[in-house]
Formats: sequence, structure tokens, C-alpha cells
Amino acid sequence: MTDTGLDEVSLGVPAHIVYGRVIRLAAASLAVNQGMGFGEIDDLRSVVDGMISVLLNVDGGSDDDTIEVTYRVSDGRIEIEAERTGSATLREAVLDEFVDVSAALIDGIECRGSSPWLRLKKTVAGDT
Repeated sequence: MTDTGLDEVSLGVPAHIVYGRVIRLAAASLAVNQGMGFGEIDDLRSVVDGMISVLLNVDGGSDDDTIEVTYRVSDGRIEIEAERTGSATLREAVLDEFVDVSAALIDGIECRGSSPWLRLKKTVAGDT
């Protein structure tokens, strides 16, 4: 990768609750490296927990599914993109609740309709 100031870390785990901690710990570690404070990291961990819940509480999932996560970090920012493999679809009520609860804690949430794909963005307080 060329030196653009952007680091990208990829992680793939089985789509089981026991691996949610790995996703959350990686997010927290990368947030620390970006200079986020304890409160910001706690908010991010909470939102990542919700994201994991959304990706696990799907319709049509399989035991063979994985959750593929890409973390992009640069200049006090972290972006987390997560997708569940397979033919699962998101449950609209679970997604809506997640967005309602999480929107105030981070800078952005994106999803692709009922596709099991989410993107979260968080910036260190004071940065634009």
C-alpha cells in the first residue's frame, strides 16, 4: 500500500457471538492509536456491540457464515465496515433500534437496505 496516511486492517471471524469480543477489542485498540479518549472508546465499543448484534440477529443465516470487518484509520478517525457472508438479510426492527440508539454516539452509520453490511465512522472529539 502506498503511504497515504490511511491504514487498513482486515479481520474475518465466524458469525458467532463468542467472536464479537475480537471485533470490539480490535476497534478499541485502533481507536486508542488514533488518540481517542476513554469516553469516546467506550462509546465506540458500545456501538460495535450493537453492530455485531445486528449482524448476528439476521434472517436466513448459516453456521458457516463469517463476519468480515475492515477497519480504516487515519488522522484521528476510524471507519469500521462489517459484512456478514452468506445469504442472510438484516431484520429491519433490529437495525432501526441500533441506528436510533447509536446515532448520537458516533459520526455516521450507513447500511445497504436489508443486506448484512454496515459502516460506522468515529472521529476524535474536536476534529472535523
